[in-house]
Amino acid sequence: MSSTLYSDLSHNFGLLLNNEIKYNVVIQVGVDAGYKEFRAHSIILRSRSPYFQKSFSSNEIKDENNIYTFKFPNINQTVFQTILT
Repeated sequence: MSSTLYSDLSHNFGLLLNNEIKYNVVIQVGVDAGYKEFRAHSIILRSRSPYFQKSFSSNEIKDENNIYTFKFPNINQTVFQTILT
């Protein structure tokens, strides 16, 4: 029973990666016109990463719509997609 619950829960959290509803984080990976934009949820990133947990404590990265924006020009888009999933 609990293994099914955890499996379902994991699957549901995975669906958030493809769900742009109510996102509050934009991550731009790559340089110039070749960058790729990922949309995410801060609660998930904060709970899984000390880097993001520290970064979200700064309100300086929010825009007027309360969207956090991160830019990582030196990270490969495919690698970043793998990290997120």
